[in-house]
Amino acid sequence: QMAQLGLALPVVAPITNVLSQRFTSLPLLAVESNLVAIVPGALAERLSRILPIAVVELPFERFTIETAVISSAPQESDAAHWWFRELTAQALAKVMGGDPTSA
Repeated sequence: QMAQLGLALPVVAPITNVLSQRFTSLPLLAVESNLVAIVPGALAERLSRILPIAVVELPFERFTIETAVISSAPQESDAAHWWFRELTAQALAKVMGGDPTSA
């Protein structure tokens, strides 16, 4: 299917799964290797302006990429922590084109 998209690679790696705590690092890994990264479309489009990457539609059914913030119990009652979480949610929603109340 890659060849049909005009993306024939000189050497194709065997199936490799890479798990990352930060999905933003995956496109950088793909640039420096012969791997393919699946990331949110809005991120891929933005990064394609500054990185030598091709953005293509998935050759299979789309799926949801879930994001989450994990914090410890003491942080749950910290006003500064909640302010920063809200600020981060708004920034991500702006970049990703989503609703900040659902982030």
